[in-house]
Amino acid sequence: MGECAFRNHDWNPMTRHEGPVQFADFKCMTCGAGHGVAIAQMDTRRLLVALTVFPASGSTTISRAMIRFAVAATEANIADMKRDGFEVEFAPPEILGTPIGD
Repeated sequence: MGECAFRNHDWNPMTRHEGPVQFADFKCMTCGAGHGVAIAQMDTRRLLVALTVFPASGSTTISRAMIRFAVAATEANIADMKRDGFEVEFAPPEILGTPIGD
C-alpha cells in the first residue's frame, strides 16, 4: 500500500516503560509509518534520546516529510526537556528505509 499522504496520517500514539527507559511510538493506523522515541535516564538530570523513523508496513521507502516531522517533533521535545533543566544527548536518528521525495 505504501505511505499515506502526510496530511492523511491517522496517528496512534502509544507509550510504555521498561526500567529507566520510556518509549513513545507514533504510528499511522492506516499505513503503519511513523517514528519511535526512546528516552533513557542516565542519572538524575541527564537523558539520552534516541529516534527511529520507520516506513509504512511492507515498504522499504519513507518520505522525507515523515523524516522531517519526526526530527522536528523530537527536537521540540528535547528543547522542552532542556528548559526543564535536563542535560540531553540526542543520538543520531535511525532511518529504517530509503528516503524519497522532497
